[in-house]
Amino acid sequence: MGESVVVVSVVRGRDLRVVQKLGVQDPYVVLRLGTSAPRRSETHDNGGTTPIWHCTETFTDVPSPLPVLQIDIMNNNWLRDKPIGICDIDLNDVFRRVSVAEAWFPVKFEGARCGDLHVKLQRPSPSPRTRATSSSSSTNNTVLGSIANVHSAVAIAELRDENARLRSELAQLRRLLPQQTFLHAPSYMADIPIVSSASDLQQLQPIGTGAHGTVYRGLYKNDLVAIKCLDQVEDLTTFHREVSAMFKLQSQHTVQLLAMADLDTNQPKIVMPYMVHGDLRTHLDKCRANERTGCTLPHQAIAVAVAAALVDLHKCNVIHRDLKPQNVLLSTDNLVQVADFGIARENGLRSKTADMGTPFYMAPEATSTNHYGTEVDVYALGVLLTELDTNMRPYSEDCPNEYALILQVSEGRRPLLSLTCPLWYYELAHKCMAADPIDRPTAAQVHKCLSLHAGPYTTTTSGVPIVAATDVPFVRQLAPSTELARHGSSPVVLKTVAPVLADARAYERHLGNLFALGASPHLVRLCGVIGGASSKLVLEFLDGGDLVTCLAQPEPRRRVSKVDIATGLTRGLDALHAQGIMHGHLDAKHVFFTTSGVLKLASFKFAPTCTFADDVFALGKLLAHVDAAYTRSSAQDPVLAFIIQRCCANEPSARPSTADLVACLEAA
Repeated sequence: MGESVVVVSVVRGRDLRVVQKLGVQDPYVVLRLGTSAPRRSETHDNGGTTPIWHCTETFTDVPSPLPVLQIDIMNNNWLRDKPIGICDIDLNDVFRRVSVAEAWFPVKFEGARCGDLHVKLQRPSPSPRTRATSSSSSTNNTVLGSIANVHSAVAIAELRDENARLRSELAQLRRLLPQQTFLHAPSYMADIPIVSSASDLQQLQPIGTGAHGTVYRGLYKNDLVAIKCLDQVEDLTTFHREVSAMFKLQSQHTVQLLAMADLDTNQPKIVMPYMVHGDLRTHLDKCRANERTGCTLPHQAIAVAVAAALVDLHKCNVIHRDLKPQNVLLSTDNLVQVADFGIARENGLRSKTADMGTPFYMAPEATSTNHYGTEVDVYALGVLLTELDTNMRPYSEDCPNEYALILQVSEGRRPLLSLTCPLWYYELAHKCMAADPIDRPTAAQVHKCLSLHAGPYTTTTSGVPIVAATDVPFVRQLAPSTELARHGSSPVVLKTVAPVLADARAYERHLGNLFALGASPHLVRLCGVIGGASSKLVLEFLDGGDLVTCLAQPEPRRRVSKVDIATGLTRGLDALHAQGIMHGHLDAKHVFFTTSGVLKLASFKFAPTCTFADDVFALGKLLAHVDAAYTRSSAQDPVLAFIIQRCCANEPSARPSTADLVACLEAA
């Protein structure tokens, strides 16, 4: 029976999970092969469910047939290491046809699958031996040469793995660097606007005070905003953390970062959009007192939006850690956004307990250990669901002090729900508040459940409002695929489209992008979709006619100049291109006006085969048509003529971007 050399490289894990309460935090692996001594990897501190090890071990003198390779996955714990699972690999089966293999292998615990390991396996072939002679020295040289070849192959494999490991660690460090300081901020942080002129930012009256600072109403470039100012210089870590979290989160369900200010003072500031209707705490208090509130959304719809925010947070590997009504903000157009990332952390960072959030919303594990994950946010969402049901603050029936409440929660006490609460809602809230984190649903599962039950006021997975067909009664047919209808007191357009994107999720994301573009003054606003069926869209109705009608009128009767038309067209197209969306159908009949003469683009394609350069070419042709319609009684505009010439260049690479065109028009 011959002996072999086997090289094993455990690269990383994915979707690791355990039945223990603490979950996966600091995993490592132990390799066992035959009678060889067990080999242990380094611990990936804070590796969580997707650790990276790049642990390579060489086993020599492995007997044939090859024994089963056993890889134990363990969770490093200060008290006692906990098993996550075992990965058994039949090497004889692996090396039956190949000498090098790389694949994902299942991890199991007591028969149940609990993740996968990415493992590379190599069985170096021995070099051809020289013909045996009576000389023992010749035999020894052959053996030494074979071993040298094996070690050479092993060294190459180890160098490759080391290079991959260093690249991975460098990527992780780049992600974590914004948590540390702005003095040596990564280059992409330079994209955050910094207020350089005092005239650009005006601080007005205070509107709220929290543990980490005061929020003021203010003006930023003449727009109403909220300005968060830190009270003390020692809170700079909080400031850095909040800006880092807000910068990474590009979600319509979380408050966006507009700019930063006063970074060189003791009171650095964050500039955010101003949410007109305040926070959810104030809204619930007014509802309980039967007072009028600006937000008309049903409470289940608010719950859907908060759950959607957590979905986006957790996708970015960020734990909010202080979800409560005070950090849920409400604004016009039924906008609900989660705010205050002052103590938000990347999942996996140590020392998380010291500044954990409000005790009423704290999960049991957050008060007893620093090993916790996104499940703490789901627990807080469960508490929030009880408030949305009752309009009452949690535990308001006897108001225990914080220390007594922490003990009572660890023993199983939970906030009450109303007697009229639907059974599904009651069960969902209690699942979210389960004592063991592993028993709680994910934020995505909560969002899905709420969306199924919340009725016509909920949103799609991309955040687009779903409108019941009964809420948009038909008025008249405008075109074969377009209807005029009413939504409340406002006229809207119902447009039937063919969702030709093969990937349904990509189509949902596309709708979400279009919905987010509603803030652009030169794009027709997407108001929602009918009954969740994304093939029928609810769009803003513009009663000022289209560009075809405008250009057909005698020039004295036109209310809009050709420069205003050119500017509106260019800015609308630039707003689309900035979000990575091609129009693909730019012509006069897809350009509309409001009664006040504001121009807006409509009818964006859903699966465009064109490029941005194609859009710019179409813009040039449309501008030439507009210029010709206006120059019958006036001279040609030289700036417009220059833009048309550039847009219609034969070579696509010679055509300007829409951003360049906007700058050219503004300079003129």
